[in-house]
Amino acid sequence: MAEIVERTDGVPLFVEELTKAVLEGAGQDNRMAAVLSASPLPALALPATLHASLIARLDRIGAAAKEVAQIGAVLGREFTYEWIEPVAERIVADLQAPLARLTEAGLLFCRGAPPHSSYLFKHALVQDAAYGTLLRARRQELHARAAAVLEKHFPDLVERQPELLARHLTAAVDTERAVNQCLRAGRHAATRSAHAEATGHLGRGLAALSSLPPTLRRDRQEAELLVARGLSRITAEGMTSAEAADDFTRAKDLCEKHDDADRLFIALWNVCMTSASRHKPGTPDLEQIAGPQRKPEGRRAAAGGSPHRLVYQFLFGPAGRSLPPLRRGPPSVRY
Repeated sequence: MAEIVERTDGVPLFVEELTKAVLEGAGQDNRMAAVLSASPLPALALPATLHASLIARLDRIGAAAKEVAQIGAVLGREFTYEWIEPVAERIVADLQAPLARLTEAGLLFCRGAPPHSSYLFKHALVQDAAYGTLLRARRQELHARAAAVLEKHFPDLVERQPELLARHLTAAVDTERAVNQCLRAGRHAATRSAHAEATGHLGRGLAALSSLPPTLRRDRQEAELLVARGLSRITAEGMTSAEAADDFTRAKDLCEKHDDADRLFIALWNVCMTSASRHKPGTPDLEQIAGPQRKPEGRRAAAGGSPHRLVYQFLFGPAGRSLPPLRRGPPSVRY
């Protein structure tokens, strides 16, 4: 007992797991000694040792239960029977028995009875251990299957939590769809004023996008993500946000590269506002911002349902033309 306390350094989950290992190996004193002396005891080794202990427990509960634990780990810390059943592609008996075994072993908590039950991994480290035993190809296959099941059977959940589908598409390396879903998740979070969350979703979309070869479509997706992230950043951090300014500057460069007049207006306007707020030299003036909107495609966007229609009409319509040149419009206006 003293040695267990010493080796676990008071980490409750590790105490429990190592004690269970001792109990499950009752009557095998040599194995007990080997477990306790298999590695030195540096303080920072505890997480790795706990990880090894959890993997050993997964190995001991049987192949079927371990495989179901792996599938559940792909779905997340918490999952429902209705979701894991089509992903696992097992007959009822071959799914319910392993789930019951995992619950009896204390690796999962179960609420309700199948097919209306839900499951929760006892600890995030248990989920991590099960997930870590999957080979990359199998992991991608399961994430792709989880994404397909979400879209087919749970469209309402995807509508409410678009980031859930984005996570599985990203892990399945379905990159183009993952990027689009990250954009949806970022915009969805922004509508709830969860701008820190929105910035995270959009950043993950940009990270996924970096693996694609440079094309017109890719650059336009990047510009959309950057503008959306920049808007969330200035809402959360204010117009002096240097990170937002960087996003808008990069978006401006991409829009200029492909003559994307509609997005260029938004990017230039916010480059102007963030630069002016930070007293940065080289701030674009309003004549430069007006440039893209004076092209036919830009005028069509400004005259239609574009969000910056009113700003454009004020700055460059009859009222705007009566203002002094180059600096028309109050500097406090922002998109």
